[in-house]
Amino acid sequence: MNEIYRADYSSIGTSGDYIGHSYRSLSNSTWYSNQNYLQTTNNKIHVVDNTANDKIHIIYYDNSSSNYLHKTITGTTISSSIATIPLYDQSSSLKANSNDLYLLRIQNPSTPSKIKFRHYDDAPLAPTNLTVSKSEDNHPYLSWDANSEPDMDEYHIYKFITSWQYVTSTSNTYYEDTDEDYCTAPPPQQCTNEHNISYRITAEDLGSNESDYSNTVVARVLGGPPAKLGGGNSGSSAVVEYSLKQNYPNPFNPTTTIDYSIKSAGIVTLKVYDMLGKVVASLVNERKESGNYSVTFKATNLPSGIYIYKLTAGKFTETKKLLLLR
Repeated sequence: MNEIYRADYSSIGTSGDYIGHSYRSLSNSTWYSNQNYLQTTNNKIHVVDNTANDKIHIIYYDNSSSNYLHKTITGTTISSSIATIPLYDQSSSLKANSNDLYLLRIQNPSTPSKIKFRHYDDAPLAPTNLTVSKSEDNHPYLSWDANSEPDMDEYHIYKFITSWQYVTSTSNTYYEDTDEDYCTAPPPQQCTNEHNISYRITAEDLGSNESDYSNTVVARVLGGPPAKLGGGNSGSSAVVEYSLKQNYPNPFNPTTTIDYSIKSAGIVTLKVYDMLGKVVASLVNERKESGNYSVTFKATNLPSGIYIYKLTAGKFTETKKLLLLR
């Protein structure tokens, strides 16, 4: 952080005080006032902490609504109310951990009493220091630093061949892509069809909040796109008929794979519907050449239940059911 912040108070009589904030850079002795003020009441305590995403969180008594409110300050901008705070008094404390915020209240600090706790959940920070190297089996091997959030759940792997596609999730801080191979031909031999593959990852917490993307890394690998990669890459085996396979695994949570085959080139759509007929995901909507394809369906934000997926290619249509279990 390159700036210092302070709270300012300006009395306006019986209606209460205004709490504002000023800031200055570390190299400057002049305080710059912000004209966005928070109206509070005399003798009402407030607490402040900052999270890793450069937001200053303030819990204060709002005179106009007669409630304790939670707001954030980003730069010189004060947010609208994030939440009202029913559990707050002078024995409360506010603690930030990464982007999450924790509020602890002791009902009566002078006698044994209940401890009440609230957690304001935000997305994790983007994973850092993603690198790619060659594994012992000559596959791209990704590794990165672990996130510090206590509610971390898993990391999502994304891969770019012709577009960015979700590949898989892992609770580890490493991933080996066994669908790709580095060139191992000894000089002066050369490998054919070498091309670049890019990777990036995100972090997801237990509240299903997904972070921004990490840095991107690139590996130089062999051959064309693999047959079984989310996003629908063509396979190498001959196609006899149109077909739509049962997803696997089924039931699933939250990711499953759908394989399908296209006999003749044309526009292909693959959509997922809920039981009321509403489209909840459009997995494929583009021209496809004849071939075998595979696509990954990620249902992170959908509730448990039965869903229908439908493949349309020319005059061919087929539907199947899948089951999401939380």
